[in-house]
Amino acid sequence: MFRRRLRARRPGLRASGGNPHARGICCVSATHWRAGLGRGQRTAGRFADAPAVARLEWKKPLEVSWKPGALVLIEPADMECRGSILQVQAGLQYDVQMIIDAQPIGGTVITKSNKLPVSAGNAHYVSDDGNDANPGTTLLPLRNVNTAIQRMNGGDILYVKGRHYLGGTMPQPPSGAPASWTVIASWPGHEAIIDATWEDYSKGIGVWTNHPEHHQAIWSAPVRTSVGRPPVAQGEFLLYPYASIAELINPTPGVAGGCFSDQGNSRVYVRLPDDGDPNGREININRVREPWRWTGGAYIRVTNIKFRFGIEYTRLYDCINTWWDHNAFVNCTSAIRGIFSTGDLTFENNDVYKSVDYST
Repeated sequence: MFRRRLRARRPGLRASGGNPHARGICCVSATHWRAGLGRGQRTAGRFADAPAVARLEWKKPLEVSWKPGALVLIEPADMECRGSILQVQAGLQYDVQMIIDAQPIGGTVITKSNKLPVSAGNAHYVSDDGNDANPGTTLLPLRNVNTAIQRMNGGDILYVKGRHYLGGTMPQPPSGAPASWTVIASWPGHEAIIDATWEDYSKGIGVWTNHPEHHQAIWSAPVRTSVGRPPVAQGEFLLYPYASIAELINPTPGVAGGCFSDQGNSRVYVRLPDDGDPNGREININRVREPWRWTGGAYIRVTNIKFRFGIEYTRLYDCINTWWDHNAFVNCTSAIRGIFSTGDLTFENNDVYKSVDYST
């Protein structure tokens, strides 16, 4: 579980309430300045008051001895230290201190309830064999996730099943409330996949042209991409992104397969690991740079969804209290980016593989 709060604006310690439903983890951060230096003062491009040594300790209020916390991450450029305390329980208060250059910065944290946020609103259903003319019920589901999200009110829940290909950025879900979160989840008993690739090539029905003038193993397809080097994969095996056809002809030794995106001609060139024909195979090519972008959302939970092949899959700007659990991010350059967000951004029990992890 990863939980983040807005960094403290003055010297001191900030701890986010851990959620014992995950693994009893509480994340703690502290800002720091050294004597004689003003806030934000830099030396050689970095903050001059970066700590040399830092450690985290914690205990229950009536205990005498301090227990060591997990390894502290020191971030000089942000004037911040971060660490975690383990084995906490729900609804209790703990004393926490960060020791920075032998100087303690102390505070308390009250852990949160282990109850997952729920929706008390209406339910909507969407399936890859549905129809957008339907009312969005279990018997008559909608077809497109975008359509379903646009029909939601704050505090509603959306159930998704099947594989859904995106033609662009998905709309932002409406904000919920503390007593009724907006929830997007997989349809019980079914898998839900949100896919940011070109559908024809992912399904193996796109047409690839051979280029023996370059190399007999090089093929191309007319695919417009939004970035210079989009993720391209055979199945879930990522192909190494090269900067030119010349590099694709003479690949890096020991690297099997590769790709080159020619934005000027709107074509993607591939060379598969077995030097084979890509026609009829599942070739995944990113289509949407940011499949989801939220600004100012609040009390929204996303659970049990598999996300595939995004560049920066989800960007969260100025969001308050959002919750991501039991999702999977596959071949995403960046799974989730939380930017200038306040309140709690909760990420627990998600699988992030063949991807860059969460970033902030």
